[in-house]
Amino acid sequence: IQMGSFIFKFLAAGSIETKYHETVYSAITRDALTGAMNKRYLLESLQRETARAIRQRQPLSVMMLDIDRFKSVNDNHGHLVGDEVLREFGRRILAICREDDLFARYGGEEFCLVMSSTARPDAMEIATRCRLAIADHPFSTLAGDLSITSSFGLACLDPAAPLTPDALIKVADENLYQAKRSGRNRVVG
Repeated sequence: IQMGSFIFKFLAAGSIETKYHETVYSAITRDALTGAMNKRYLLESLQRETARAIRQRQPLSVMMLDIDRFKSVNDNHGHLVGDEVLREFGRRILAICREDDLFARYGGEEFCLVMSSTARPDAMEIATRCRLAIADHPFSTLAGDLSITSSFGLACLDPAAPLTPDALIKVADENLYQAKRSGRNRVVG
């Protein structure tokens, strides 16, 4: 169907072409190793979510999370074990995420969780659940069971004094590094 300069094509559900387009879309928006969305998708979505939260005067929370001492996992056990840890880390966090949360790999072993319509108390509770999901059970790897912990930094949007998406990430990242400086395996925000 052509409408002006746009051409639309109807794709039947379950068709090979539909599956192809879904696969391509997933490949350009998801991190293949962890199952999290990629940084580009995160930044585009956070722009929209921040604007929506400000417009609707709704809370919005952004959490930066990082695997503690991940470099030593790679250095002591190799990158294949590091990949296993990243994969399991993503699986555990995704299991806690709500349907409308956005979990993305920010880079290396650093991740971001965007929680729409979530004020600080609920965001702190979710961050604590995530922290415990990582710390309370060893990660099974080729090198054996590894105790892994993670640190969390939280930033919450105040619709009365809104921050830009970049500023929200910066505050969350500063809080993440405060969590690391104050002993790791904790939530700051």
